[in-house]
Amino acid sequence: MAEGLRVAYPPLEHMLAGDPRLSRADLQHLQDWLAKQPHLPPMLDEELAPFLACSEYSLQRAKQLVDKFWTMRTHAPELFSGRDPDDADNREQLQAFRVARLPRCAPGGQRVVVLGYAPAAAFDPARFDGARSLRLSTALMEVVGLQEAQAPAGRAPLALLLDALHVSLAHLARTPLPALQRLMAFVQEAAPLRISAVHVIRLGAVGHRALALVRPLMSPELQRMTHFHSGDMAEFYEEFPKDILPEEFGGTCGTIAEYHGALVRELCARREWLLAQEARRVDEGRRPPGAASPLQGAYAQLFGAHGSFRQLQID
Repeated sequence: MAEGLRVAYPPLEHMLAGDPRLSRADLQHLQDWLAKQPHLPPMLDEELAPFLACSEYSLQRAKQLVDKFWTMRTHAPELFSGRDPDDADNREQLQAFRVARLPRCAPGGQRVVVLGYAPAAAFDPARFDGARSLRLSTALMEVVGLQEAQAPAGRAPLALLLDALHVSLAHLARTPLPALQRLMAFVQEAAPLRISAVHVIRLGAVGHRALALVRPLMSPELQRMTHFHSGDMAEFYEEFPKDILPEEFGGTCGTIAEYHGALVRELCARREWLLAQEARRVDEGRRPPGAASPLQGAYAQLFGAHGSFRQLQID
């Protein structure tokens, strides 16, 4: 298993060179701990590295994050299985939304990733499959993680630009609320992502309605780092100059469609790796005696059942 996954990652030496706070000793400590966790799948040092970075290099927090990562993935199969890019329905839905990793970082050092929906002229919202699109978005973000690991300077913090221009009532009505809730919980609590800021742009009437649905799912920390831009974009352009932005945002650096297409092609090239990832799961029957599941309280309820697929209610 390990050698088959290793080809997806850059050499460990590359990661160590790009991150002075990352040490072989800490990685070995995590490997020793992992060997005593029979319920968790084996992991490469290259996979463990981002968990340390996202935990401010606290070994205890990194262990908790690793356990929560695999446990949430296991208990949310609607988000982390059925993502084969060769599947015809998946290929169609990969055109319904946009995930674009911009090639140049912001002046503050953040990697900029754009998330949004495709224009109606490019994809009819009536054909939108919210459940399928959510799980495909997790696959594309995993590819973004691989690309960040290969960056010359190592992983940068992420600035997420949420483009609300093309969101429609059809998109909202076709999005399963439980899957969205689990995805928001995973991103905020278990994903090895260093999100430094979220900027919501081109926010119209439907976008405001979507925001009202999503805001209750956001942690106080995520709400504090979320900024909204409409009308005068001068403040936005101060942080994200036009020479790093796509043409859709008034920039001069390519288009969202181009970067999304490149990411989809990379996903297809990583198909075997992606399918191998889907097979890696927590075995709750092998969790050490006395070791509590990281899914407690509200998370235990949220991830405990998969049968309720209520749609978002649009007033």
